[in-house]
Amino acid sequence: MNKWFLSGEPSEFYSSKIDTQTGTRYFYIKTKGDCMNSPDSPIQVRGGDLLLVHEVSFGEKHLLSLPGKVVVLMFRDKTSIFKEVVFVDLSSGRIKLKCFNPLKEFWVSLDHVEGLFVVDGADGGMVSCRFRSTFLSSYNYF
Repeated sequence: MNKWFLSGEPSEFYSSKIDTQTGTRYFYIKTKGDCMNSPDSPIQVRGGDLLLVHEVSFGEKHLLSLPGKVVVLMFRDKTSIFKEVVFVDLSSGRIKLKCFNPLKEFWVSLDHVEGLFVVDGADGGMVSCRFRSTFLSSYNYF
């Protein structure tokens, strides 16, 4: 178990299961704050909700697939945030993120990011129907 700081406050980041078909390791993290708790957000997340996430690489293919997805960014200073990805600018090494409560967009340099995780679900709500499978239904987190 690693200590990270989600939205500036201590939070636990737990290891979970590996999908034996794909080799993908899934984790879950408890959130702080309500920056994604809005009817306009692609997923409504409140403080204390659990996020099911999987890590992705910083490769060009993975980065270019991120716009429209909700991600958790783990920074080198051990803080982290979860936001929707709006745009990835490979030439400048930056990623544009969107917060829904309050509504705002901002840029983050990937030089400051240590870990990049795509959010697959939050408490009762799945982000993408491709994860509504027997693999995830075997989790007892939600």
